[in-house]
Amino acid sequence: MARAIQKISDEAKGTNWRVGNGRPTSKYIVYEWRKKHPDGKKIDCERNTGLSRHTILKWWDTMPSQRVENEHILDNACMDMLNGRK
Repeated sequence: MARAIQKISDEAKGTNWRVGNGRPTSKYIVYEWRKKHPDGKKIDCERNTGLSRHTILKWWDTMPSQRVENEHILDNACMDMLNGRK
């Protein structure tokens, strides 16, 4: 029943509830912040992202797998297509 309601809602709005679902992982958030702030400090990352100090320490020196990065790129591209952007 819930899926039927979701399908009707999606058709009315021209959206797809599956596209762009899920929030980015903490690992990806830290990675993206570091890409934008190459000389940034951990405390600044903590303040800007709202992530805990322990989470930032955990992911500070790691990079997400290529698969994870590609999924986020695809999600953004799909959302742009659905919203009529190119």
